[in-house]
Amino acid sequence: TGTFGEIFGDPGSYKTFVALSMLLCVASGRPWYGHAVKQGPVVYIVGEGRQGVARRLAAWGKYHGVDLATLPFFMSSAPAALTDPASAAEVAETIAEITAQHGPPAMIVIDTLARNFGPGDENATRDMGEFIANLDKYLGNSCVRIVVHHSGHGDKTRSRGNSALKGAVDFQFCLAKKADGTVEMSNPKMKDAPEAQ
Repeated sequence: TGTFGEIFGDPGSYKTFVALSMLLCVASGRPWYGHAVKQGPVVYIVGEGRQGVARRLAAWGKYHGVDLATLPFFMSSAPAALTDPASAAEVAETIAEITAQHGPPAMIVIDTLARNFGPGDENATRDMGEFIANLDKYLGNSCVRIVVHHSGHGDKTRSRGNSALKGAVDFQFCLAKKADGTVEMSNPKMKDAPEAQ
């Protein structure tokens, strides 16, 4: 808890699938691939592909035999411009309403950084700094906050955009789809714990 992390990879590397599986396991209290979780409300700020997300949610619920309507899972109706303080404050107000009814979120996922960044330039240190500062100020730091992001154009072992993001996160998970269709998940950064194996 109280950490900020990143899941990144190329399009089609199952970034959203991994993020949703984490969220739903936390919301339901189910172990995530053998790892125990602390159950609690979760918030998903989705910026793209809402129809596809709905199908993935339904598939997860069917596979695990869970009625998602019974879970404290809350999904945005639109992306948020998180470089804009007013937009970030609106998100904070909604999260405060959720907290009043269901308790504080255990996890917040922002998917993707590009769609929830706002008018700034993700390559600019100033704009990335504003994004990070607004997450800290408006989305709190008592839960796990994860941003889903794309890989760099040339170097697939790093995320796209300004390096201030890597400096700010406590952990990173990198997803890479292999030629045989399998997906490899690596852990290039883990600040205060052993790297995941």
